[in-house]
Amino acid sequence: MTQFLPIIEELADAADHAARARWLLEVPLAVIIRDQVAIQRLLSAAGFHEGLGYFAAEIAALSATRGRDGLAPNTIRMTREGLAYFAAEIAALSATRGRDGLAPSTIRMTREYARIGIQIIARGGSEGEKHAAAG
Repeated sequence: MTQFLPIIEELADAADHAARARWLLEVPLAVIIRDQVAIQRLLSAAGFHEGLGYFAAEIAALSATRGRDGLAPNTIRMTREGLAYFAAEIAALSATRGRDGLAPSTIRMTREYARIGIQIIARGGSEGEKHAAAG
């Protein structure tokens, strides 16, 4: 028995990146927010960089000031949705190509997509800031 709750223990026991990706896509968002430190440590220890990118996008979306439409800014939503797609691809590719059998282009595209999204947010290009300035 470890210090983790059973749902976090599932991530700790994940055999490969595909299992980690499936876990990230299926776990309740409340668990991601509540246990973000433990999840970040487990993903980092496993060297699952793509999962860390998706995880950071989820945290950003859950923590963002929402616009008048009640949604996170477009830049955050786009980054989150794109990284969710790549997490699903990681799970699918690993299942068909064997353990962590990722195509290098998938990894590069995921990192590049995350980097672009973070740069846009860092430059203040998020819609939330534009709405705040206009309001």
